Amino acid sequence: MQISKYSQIILKEAAKKNISYEPIGEAGRMFILKRGKKHTFIYQSLTELISDPAYTISANKFLTDYSLKKGGFPVPKFKLIREYEE
Repeated sequence: MQISKYSQIILKEAAKKNISYEPIGEAGRMFILKRGKKHTFIYQSLTELISDPAYTISANKFLTDYSLKKGGFPVPKFKLIREYEE
């Protein structure tokens, strides 16, 4: 099983904090992090604590641009190009 680079980062940090993990399946992308009676699921770098709206915004360049501008963050200008000639 090859662990994804995103999961490797999470698991490395978990080990530093004495948090154990258990792989789910054989793809190397999903794990359960455990400490004592507490646990959380991770899929690459996503957990159940990340909301669908946050994931949707971060996966869409236009929504991310809008959200960052609305929050007062500086963002570079960009233009959607639909045709090669543009």
